[in-house]
Amino acid sequence: MTQDERAKFPHVHRWFHAMSSHPPIRALLEESGTPGGLPSTTTAPAVKQSGAPSDNVILKTPTQLKKEAKKKEKMEKFLQKQDKLKEKTTEKSKAEKKEKKELEVITYDIPTAPGQKKDLSGPMPDSYSPRYVEAAWYSWWEKMGFFRPEYRRSSVSEHNPKGVFMMCIPPPNVTGNLHLGHALTNAVEDSLTRWNRMCGKTTLWNPGCDHAGIATQVVVEKKIWRENGLTRHDIGREKFVQEIWKWKEQKGDRIYHQLRMLGSSLDWDRACFTMDR
Repeated sequence: MTQDERAKFPHVHRWFHAMSSHPPIRALLEESGTPGGLPSTTTAPAVKQSGAPSDNVILKTPTQLKKEAKKKEKMEKFLQKQDKLKEKTTEKSKAEKKEKKELEVITYDIPTAPGQKKDLSGPMPDSYSPRYVEAAWYSWWEKMGFFRPEYRRSSVSEHNPKGVFMMCIPPPNVTGNLHLGHALTNAVEDSLTRWNRMCGKTTLWNPGCDHAGIATQVVVEKKIWRENGLTRHDIGREKFVQEIWKWKEQKGDRIYHQLRMLGSSLDWDRACFTMDR
């Protein structure tokens, strides 16, 4: 093979050298009188450098070729890691910008006394903000008596030809705060109440909360033990009842505040507790 042919078919040339160097194969070739003769050494195939003349060839051993392949593979892996790192940095910066944009909350900052109607003379915000929309309305609704059945009537017993709609809220337990299930139930009940009120009926949605005796007792007992390391027997019946009433006032007020935050159209003048006399 000529130098150009060796460069063009390096694997064939390398295989020929490896086979011809084996003594039995070499003997057979010599006996058969192979034309052109056999190479005297097992020199690595010639690899022609790009752009170099065909008569000026740089020979590289298999070890050198293997090292170059490894270097090329390492470089490709390094470049892939760099590309992934750049992508992660770009995604992180985009996420931070998005988070900063979402943190921007528009609020209602016009001084408005409780019970005073909301001031709508200013410009409306460019985007929807629940804090801005819901602010200052509820106290004005309560002051105007919109949720009372006596609204626009002399008394609750006055006859209404359009009918009457009255509903008692399923009283939530004073064992804790309201959760998503309460919000869903109250949203449905509030929709029914407001619809009947819009239809002109005498409407009452009565609020309240439940003492949940045994459950509340267990919760308060755990609280006393956690804070003071005492049981209800240690502090006595009278003191324990006082602790339960403190818990009721604390959690009951929190529950009513949550219902107001939901915008529930309840008549708070008629709020009751299951242990009221």
